[in-house]
Amino acid sequence: MPSLTVNTFLFLEIEAKDRGDRSPERLLRIIFDYTAKIANERNLHSVLLLMANMGREIILADRCTVWMIDHIDNELFTTVAHGVNEIRIPLNTGIVGSHSIPCLVDVLMKQLPRC
Repeated sequence: MPSLTVNTFLFLEIEAKDRGDRSPERLLRIIFDYTAKIANERNLHSVLLLMANMGREIILADRCTVWMIDHIDNELFTTVAHGVNEIRIPLNTGIVGSHSIPCLVDVLMKQLPRC
């Protein structure tokens, strides 16, 4: 019986707003703070949530969505989605489904992902 893969896709939504502090010191503080939390976590969903929070905080995004592949139902589904409930879509549909590698989609600039 096939199982769920651990391949994940991060989709960060960026909205025009004050971007705040982008100093290297701020980025290092965020990375070290989250690294300590992640190292002590043993639950996969909690690790994914921490990583999504870290990514969102690093680039000052409004939300981050972590997608996983369900090979049994041939779907992508969200394990972490800031602000929404679980989303399921057929494989190979939508922006996230059209790529087999993680991509950062720059929604603000309305550019196509370059993966």
